[in-house]
Amino acid sequence: MRLRTEANVAELPNILSEFLSIVGWSAWNKRRLEFEQQLQHNFLLKNFIHERHALEIALFDLMKRRNRLPRRIESATQYSLLTFMFVVVELYRQLSAGGKRRLAGRLQDGLQSENGLVSLRHEMRTAVHFLKRGFDLDPIDLETGGGVDFLAQKDGVKVEIECKLISADIGSQIHQRRMIELSHQLFPVLKDALRNLKGGVVVTITLRNRLTGQLELHRCIADTTRQALKDHTDISNQGDFDITLSTFNLAQSPLRDVIGPDVDRQVMRHALRHVEKNPSSHAFCSVKGNTAAILVVVESSKRNRILDRMYDQLKHATKGQFSGTRPAILAAELTAISSNALLSFAASEHSKTGKANPLQLIVTRLFDNPERHFLYNVTFVTPGEIERDVHESINTQSSMLIRSDVVRESGPSYSFVNTNCHLAAQLQKNFL
Repeated sequence: MRLRTEANVAELPNILSEFLSIVGWSAWNKRRLEFEQQLQHNFLLKNFIHERHALEIALFDLMKRRNRLPRRIESATQYSLLTFMFVVVELYRQLSAGGKRRLAGRLQDGLQSENGLVSLRHEMRTAVHFLKRGFDLDPIDLETGGGVDFLAQKDGVKVEIECKLISADIGSQIHQRRMIELSHQLFPVLKDALRNLKGGVVVTITLRNRLTGQLELHRCIADTTRQALKDHTDISNQGDFDITLSTFNLAQSPLRDVIGPDVDRQVMRHALRHVEKNPSSHAFCSVKGNTAAILVVVESSKRNRILDRMYDQLKHATKGQFSGTRPAILAAELTAISSNALLSFAASEHSKTGKANPLQLIVTRLFDNPERHFLYNVTFVTPGEIERDVHESINTQSSMLIRSDVVRESGPSYSFVNTNCHLAAQLQKNFL
């Protein structure tokens, strides 16, 4: 199967119409209403929804302008949506009746999932990557209901490709959405405490285990935090958590210039460093002008198992999806880190520093098992970044200015090759 991989914004009306027809507007509208209801209940979810469900939000924005769609790409999320819709439509056109039902089902599942459509988007991006490099692709999973995502073929060599999405919450004791739900319970507590506060206070909430989604627990934490701030004392809840208080110099903190509950990620990281906390900690703050601020840091005494869970997920993919009779490629998207962070991992690999980085450790464990002799390549990618190239020239005959505007998505990949894999030498020539 070969597909077009380049879309033109002039095709947007037809692409949008055909894309929506796959599951119908009612499924999308139901999702839109669900987001609205969630935001009415908890306004702190806004950034989370816009980041994790960027494709859905971009589509809702387009639908508001359906009678007057843009003539050029206006934002990165708009570009991501257009390319996603285009590849899905192109693929849908060539699938069998069963394949079309399964692709529609994947869209439906995404519109009901907390992770949204990012997993399907990762598969479409992976397909485009190989198609642009001259491969024929067979969407095995969509057409048969099982097996690998794609079978790629070029120059007589066939390779199985499985796509995996590594969630931002994998292996973490504190998931992002649960932290936001807890912050919603804490928000009125901090607002009340700020009325009689001057300077900066750090509230450290240390959980015995993971943060669950139980509303009863969240309310108990909020009530205990209120008491601790009122009495200016640490409190230990013997069963579930401890609360400790400390102070910081607000005048020297990045929080001194913060307005409202939404704090830029970099500002929060600097603020956490200022109070000698891990900059990657789960945190929430409330500020009153430049006179008072409360910074809440939520931790768990139970260690995170991020690398173990990543390894488990990738190991499971090699057991349950690949046939074992053909060389295989495992393409994993890391949703929680940036392109620069992935490049930093690559720069810190063992050959350069003498110490293996976390991704090397995971892949080494995968390659070292002789039962996975078929696993040829493991590649890690991050969500792409949008680049725009604008070229202007003068038509010598008409003296008119001609403007071309090309938008593309790009990003780094960190790739590992198993030299012990059968046909490794031939594969390295054709597949990297």
